[in-house]
Amino acid sequence: MFHQSDYAFDSEGIDLLSAAFRKAWIFVEHDFSLEPLNSDERRASLAACLMELSKREVWDEVRLANAAISSLRKRVEARRLVGGRRTVIPIRAATKQQAINW
Repeated sequence: MFHQSDYAFDSEGIDLLSAAFRKAWIFVEHDFSLEPLNSDERRASLAACLMELSKREVWDEVRLANAAISSLRKRVEARRLVGGRRTVIPIRAATKQQAINW
């Protein structure tokens, strides 16, 4: 899946990352727990999570998408830690249908 540089992917790897990104984006796009990030930041952060995770092991697209969503939420949550106190913000991933109904 990888070539010599850290983020050089073969065609199979690109297909996997693209499919995982599409699956994850359905949730990430409207996830209220990621509110500090705008759409462009969410896309870039999700892509970075997917690439980083894909370097660690072989994934299928669903597992990779789920792991990237979890990783992205943890990164955003870590940003909320202020002075050792955690701001509680509920994690809720909206499906496309829920987002349409807002």
